[in-house]
Amino acid sequence: MPSIYAVFWTGAILPVTPTLTTCRMLTHCAAFHKCMGQYADAIAYARWVIEIELNAATDNPLIFFEGDKVTVLSGGNFHGEPVAIAMDYMAMALTELGNISERRLTRLTDEASNAHVLPAFLIKHGGLNSGFMLIQYTAAALASENKVLAHPASVDTVPTSANVEDHVSMGCTAADRRARYSTIWRGFWLSS
Repeated sequence: MPSIYAVFWTGAILPVTPTLTTCRMLTHCAAFHKCMGQYADAIAYARWVIEIELNAATDNPLIFFEGDKVTVLSGGNFHGEPVAIAMDYMAMALTELGNISERRLTRLTDEASNAHVLPAFLIKHGGLNSGFMLIQYTAAALASENKVLAHPASVDTVPTSANVEDHVSMGCTAADRRARYSTIWRGFWLSS
């Protein structure tokens, strides 16, 4: 009997006479490494932006003193767009990570998806014992919730302060959503 690892590589568990649908590897298996690299890049990018912004001069205005001369500059350094876009990018990457993780979990728990190598819901005798069925349900629900949360906050600007702040970053909303993702991911990993 092939290992659980082999379940993710269709070639290791092909039936004797492969059909058109079983002769090629599923995308979530074949491209997993490529996708994981993108997720890691998105998280690294968000970290890079946050580190820059945490160390940036954000006073508005910036005031420089050179001897008796005072220079006042208002350059919009207060704007949260860099962080908002980084948070949105990371939200999309985490959503995709959730999607691909749910697909992999389904492959383990659905005997039709793993060519009947593993029993349905990873339980030998189903019926009253539902095995890992609810874990897959939970993963599917969390993946769906992430899709709802993936809408980019940074594109949803609403003017404030009597139109003085006519383009706002919605960075706090993007960061707040990131905190919700952490809660969802904790739930996902605890259920897996």
